[in-house]
Amino acid sequence: LACGTAYQITKEKKYAEFVKNILLDYASQYERWPLHPAQKSSNPAGRIFWQNLNDCVWQVYVIQGYDLVYDYLSSQDRNIIEQHLFIPIVKFLMEDNLETFDRIHNHGTWDVAAVGMTGYVLHKREWVEKALKGSKEDEKTGFLVQINQLFSPDGYYTEGPYYQRYALLPFLVFAKTVNQ
Repeated sequence: LACGTAYQITKEKKYAEFVKNILLDYASQYERWPLHPAQKSSNPAGRIFWQNLNDCVWQVYVIQGYDLVYDYLSSQDRNIIEQHLFIPIVKFLMEDNLETFDRIHNHGTWDVAAVGMTGYVLHKREWVEKALKGSKEDEKTGFLVQINQLFSPDGYYTEGPYYQRYALLPFLVFAKTVNQ
């Protein structure tokens, strides 16, 4: 994200090249990775990190960086990154970890934000709809339900004030994405 932002501001190709090269490197490996070996029984494992929550957070930041250099990338590079990194990540987050994706909790919020934002960038409307309305698109889970259930009528976040800085970020970033 930082390099994508630097590219947008300076138009210096070295920043876009860095994003391209690191994403192509991840794309060359990601599909072969098993679940992280340091997984714990209290949280579903990720592939990149010990818990899938961190994979979701990673994707929220990475998809923004990708979006910022999108026009710089060749269609061939975009195809490799999307087919071998982002599509498998979304499958992992939305299908393989369905329980987290549909969870009304900050882990679920990070998950739907990651999937929804990736859906917008990759023009996958079905991912956006599932992120907003839940995996079954029945509006029993998903981002819109989380907004209604995770906040009290006066706007207080139900998981407590100690966690607001972290837990509110995906609401803000995904809402901004939806608005744009």
